[in-house]
Amino acid sequence: LFLSGFAIVSGPISAMTLVYEGFDAEPGELDYTSGETSFGWKIDSGTQVDWFAWNEATVEPYHGVSDSGLSYPGLPVVGNAFVYTEEEYNPDNGNWAYRLLPKFYSYNSSGQFWLSALFEVKITGDPAGGGWIQLCLADTPNPGNQVYLGLSNAGDTMVWSGGGERLYELDASGNPINGAKWSYSEVPVEEGVPAFLVMHLDLDAKTAAFYVNPPVDSDDPGEPVAEYTMLTDFYVNKIMM
Repeated sequence: LFLSGFAIVSGPISAMTLVYEGFDAEPGELDYTSGETSFGWKIDSGTQVDWFAWNEATVEPYHGVSDSGLSYPGLPVVGNAFVYTEEEYNPDNGNWAYRLLPKFYSYNSSGQFWLSALFEVKITGDPAGGGWIQLCLADTPNPGNQVYLGLSNAGDTMVWSGGGERLYELDASGNPINGAKWSYSEVPVEEGVPAFLVMHLDLDAKTAAFYVNPPVDSDDPGEPVAEYTMLTDFYVNKIMM
């Protein structure tokens, strides 16, 4: 799986970019190195990414940086891409990395925020089998993933998905569907086909909207896959893979 050039932007696209990651580190394996990319990822107990330092003897390297980024029609993209380089993966040895945001944002904050990333997969084995990857907005006091983008770990539904622990999906009548953490698009996860995933967080209205492959040459992203109401304990201070 490749993950390329994600960003959190505050307000319209011309406004301040809070976080951008182009994965412009030296191409190659990241495992057993400090693995810093352009803004310095961390693991839970370290000052920077030391991807698998705690079990080098048992885990084959599989985190890397590609020598080129992903492309998507009409979308300007710079930098390289993060890549899972091994076909086999031991789920007992999964890990995550994060980057703290400049400040925390909560239900009581204000403003318009856009989180976006390009994803592309290489499928091995059964294309309807398991496997998941997420780009998340999360919080430190209660490390739940408040916002998800990616491939759901809620089942074997192989479509691009989004949602969050602190976002309740709204039904057709605008009523919250309690406990609906994931929203499933109708866009299949296909080998070699990049997907542009976007989450709009409206901290003024306390709502959110999830998009898959929205138009990149228009101010109007079109019809969202799902819309949400934000829970009052929404709180984020880091972006996490």
